[in-house]
Amino acid sequence: MTRTFLAISLLLSIAAAGCGAFSPRRAVREGEAALKDRNYELAVRHFNRAARRLPNDATLHYNLATAHFLLGSFVPAEAALKQVLSIEPGNLSARELQGQIALHRGEWAKARAVFNELLAATPQDRARFLTALSNVERGATRYDLARVRLLQAVKADWKYAPAHYNLALLYRDHFSLTDEAADEFELYRRMALSSDPWQAEAAKALEALRRTQKNSRALPPAERRDADTAAARVKEGDRAAAARSWPRAEKAYRDALAADPQCAAAALGLGQALLGRGEHQQALDAFRQATVLNPGYADAFYQGARAALELKDLPEAGHLLNRAAAKWPNRYGFFALLATLRSAEDNPKGARAYGEYYLQLAPVGEQRKRYELWLNTLPADHGT
Repeated sequence: MTRTFLAISLLLSIAAAGCGAFSPRRAVREGEAALKDRNYELAVRHFNRAARRLPNDATLHYNLATAHFLLGSFVPAEAALKQVLSIEPGNLSARELQGQIALHRGEWAKARAVFNELLAATPQDRARFLTALSNVERGATRYDLARVRLLQAVKADWKYAPAHYNLALLYRDHFSLTDEAADEFELYRRMALSSDPWQAEAAKALEALRRTQKNSRALPPAERRDADTAAARVKEGDRAAAARSWPRAEKAYRDALAADPQCAAAALGLGQALLGRGEHQQALDAFRQATVLNPGYADAFYQGARAALELKDLPEAGHLLNRAAAKWPNRYGFFALLATLRSAEDNPKGARAYGEYYLQLAPVGEQRKRYELWLNTLPADHGT
């Protein structure tokens, strides 16, 4: 399974001074110290000795379960958690650890049910449990839903560092988004504590991504640039486009690009003029050029993706939309198009994931209502 950032809470009991040849409270303290030192085998030995004398200490049994879990011994961990829940049926920490065990075993349906239960019970921890749900969906190879869960987590708490770490992994490993993965690793490193054990891993990953970025970005060839002439031609093109005089607009924008081949506004305008003439393939080429010249042109990504969908060029539509949704996660239009794309790819689960996220973002209105009706025609997603 891909490595993920998981937070396991550690409950420490208040130990009273023991007496006699064997003090269970002393064994508890020694077990807690071993757990802090990551000596899990020693912690298990101390906790087991104490548990024989303190069978109704829920915190002790939880710490025993934690030590077993960190050793990868899931069967005794589950037995200890069962004891915790028999003492305290509402112990949410025990339920969370049960969910983590299910996640590590690949029991996706069970893990999903546990984390959804905890999400409903603890709205103050929404970001944490949405991140846990994302790990479940990533393990189940449902990458679109994993992405949506992480976007929801970031929206719930932008400063929740593990969500950024996991989003970086997802963008790097499954969506091939180098720039966006680097941005998320950078955010994680700024937000997480310097003592966080995943800081070193994030730094190493970020360094590798920066090298990839440097190697893939060739300098543009030296060209004569007449920015003033290009700006004047763009204005002419804009006036012609406003009058829906597409041939005149196209010529003006082409003249602007001839004057300054790096004029992103001219490439965007050319794409719009070509769309007006029904030239979808040429329009897509122009929009693609605009995104290269200015990666901050959201409209170029959006219109380029629409042109690609019209042409049934699904790989190009996916390339544009995956980048755009990562750059502008609050622009609902991109998620509507992603849902359309997944539907065209015969991926109803992905379509539903993005469609439901669109409904969370989009304002109330007729367009949203029509989209919801379409979404309801898709097969229900019961998980795996």
